[in-house]
Amino acid sequence: MPHAPAIPASDFLILAIETSNPTAAPGESASVMLARADEAGTLTPLAMVRVGADEAHGLMPSIDRCFRQASLTPDALREPGARVAVSLGPGGYTSVRIAVTAAKVICDSTGALCIPVPTAQIVAARVANARPFAVALASKRESAWITIFSPDRAARLTLGIVDDGAIDTLTSEGVDLLVIDHHAPPRLVERALEASIRVERPVFDAGACAALGATLPPIDPLALEPIYPREPEAVTKWRALKASKP
Repeated sequence: MPHAPAIPASDFLILAIETSNPTAAPGESASVMLARADEAGTLTPLAMVRVGADEAHGLMPSIDRCFRQASLTPDALREPGARVAVSLGPGGYTSVRIAVTAAKVICDSTGALCIPVPTAQIVAARVANARPFAVALASKRESAWITIFSPDRAARLTLGIVDDGAIDTLTSEGVDLLVIDHHAPPRLVERALEASIRVERPVFDAGACAALGATLPPIDPLALEPIYPREPEAVTKWRALKASKP
């Protein structure tokens, strides 16, 4: 039976999982964090571990190392108010799904609160800008998933998957900064620069995931779903193959 979210204690343990974009540049890549937190999002970090691509340094071994570095066991997530915050995407198809599945299993087995955190909000949390800015993720070919944020980092408008034509919308919304992943479509970047919109790389930070996870409401783990804006590549290829046959 799904467990009902409980009201968290004023100070609680939080496990944050940010593995949404494992191919990000060094310093921007996947990590997990354990911290003590309060409902205002104030963190006392306990441990942080980078997550590698190989099996020995994959997600679950990294979570295990994080607990050991913090001198804790996973049973600590049975404490009242303990949470698991997970970066939902958009991001890598497989990495986001592994993270979401891990969060579901951990919450279901420990009773920890399950906190979904959109990846665009995690990126926005590390942006300081006096004007509206945009976060572009899941870049592929000529398009990307774009969300516009206010200077206070509140999500203002989600455009979804768009191409370089979205630059007109960014300009009309007063955006002067585009934070876009390293798979950025060249034409999208080119048009942004032509419109005097600065371009920067995102930072995918487990600390930001933890801070946001401390303030966001919990959901039933069974309701946790990744944000992946495109049809899986395998399905796209299958459709193309099917259409090519007489």
